[in-house]
Amino acid sequence: MLTSRWSGMTSIEPRVSVVTAAYNAETTIGRAMKSVETQTVDQRQVEHIIVDDGSTDATVEVVNRHARKYTRVLRTPHTGASESMNMGLRAARGEFLLLLDADDRLRPSMIAEMLNTFEEHPHAGYITCDYVEYATDGSVAIVEVDPQSVGDLLTNGVMHRRDLMYAFGLFDLSMHFSEYTLYLQYE
Repeated sequence: MLTSRWSGMTSIEPRVSVVTAAYNAETTIGRAMKSVETQTVDQRQVEHIIVDDGSTDATVEVVNRHARKYTRVLRTPHTGASESMNMGLRAARGEFLLLLDADDRLRPSMIAEMLNTFEEHPHAGYITCDYVEYATDGSVAIVEVDPQSVGDLLTNGVMHRRDLMYAFGLFDLSMHFSEYTLYLQYE
C-alpha cells in the first residue's frame, strides 16, 4: 500500500528533486528537511520527496509539521532504504536528482553550487563534493572526495542527471550497497 501527500501545487516543474528515504527518523528528519528549505536557489526549483518507509515512531508527524510548499510525502510499508529511495526517484520530476539521508544535511549553497558546476560541465553525468563528518565524540572532519573512486562516493553529496540514473535502472535491490553498483555502472 502506497499513500501520497503533496503540500504544494502539482503543476510545478522543479529543476532538482531531492529524495529522502526515512525510517524511524523522528529525531533527524526535521533538520534534513530544513537544510533543503534553506537552500540559496529559488525554492520553486527544488522539490523534496520524502518516502516514509513504514516508520513506527513519529517520523510522519515530524515530516508533516516541517513540510513546505514543494514537499511531497510518500508512504509505504517497510521495504528497506534502497526500495524506498527507488520509489522516490521514480516519482521525481527534476532534471537533476540529489539523494539525502534522513540523518544528513545540505550546506545552504550546495544545490546552487552543484547546478553551477553542471552549467560549467554540460556533459557531466553527476557532480560530487566533499562533506563534513560529525563523529559521535564531537569531532568534526572535512572528508575530501575523489570523484574517480567509487568507494568515496556516498549516497549523499552526489547530484545525478535524472536521465543517466534512469538509464542505469536506479538502485539494484539485490545488492547490499546498491549505490556502489550504480556508480560502477557509470564508469
